[in-house]
Amino acid sequence: MQGKLTYRGPIQRNVSVIRLPRIKIDLTLDEPLILKPQIKNVDHPYSDMLEEGKRILAYSYEELFADKLRALIQRLRPRDLYDVIHLFQQKDSNTNVTLIKKTLQKKCDYRSVPFPNIELIETHDNRKLLESEWATQLRHQMPELPPFESFLDKLKKVFLWVSDQDHRENS
Repeated sequence: MQGKLTYRGPIQRNVSVIRLPRIKIDLTLDEPLILKPQIKNVDHPYSDMLEEGKRILAYSYEELFADKLRALIQRLRPRDLYDVIHLFQQKDSNTNVTLIKKTLQKKCDYRSVPFPNIELIETHDNRKLLESEWATQLRHQMPELPPFESFLDKLKKVFLWVSDQDHRENS
C-alpha cells in the first residue's frame, strides 16, 4: 500500500495545496524480515526534544543494506543506487558484512532474483534508464546531485565488499 501525507508547516504557511511538502508512505506485507528489529534512538537535535528522548523499533543496518541491494538488482532505480551508496558510506567497524551477505542471499532467494553483482547491473534491462533518469528523479531531493558515474564506480566497491573479495576497502 502506498500513500502520501501533505502538511502545512510554519515555514510554508502560504503555499498552495498542490505545492505542500509531503511524506511518502510505502507499506508492505510481503517483505520478509530476516533479522530481529532493533530499538534505536530518534535523532532530534531541536530544542523541543523530550528529556528522555524517543526510541523506535527499526531495521538493523544489515537488514536495511541487504534490502536496498536486493531492490537495486530487482528494479534498478536511481533512488536504489543512491541509497545503497549512501548506506555503504555510513558503515563503520561494527558493520557485519557476513550478516549482510547472508541476509541478502535470503532476500534474493525469496524474490527469486540473482545475488547482485556489477555484471548484472551493467546488463540489466533498465541500465540505460537508470542513467538517463538519474537527474530527473533525484535532483529535486538534494542541493547538488553527484554525477551518476561516481555512484556507479562506488557500486563496484560495494560489490567487492559484500562478495568478501576485499574487506580492506572501507570507502
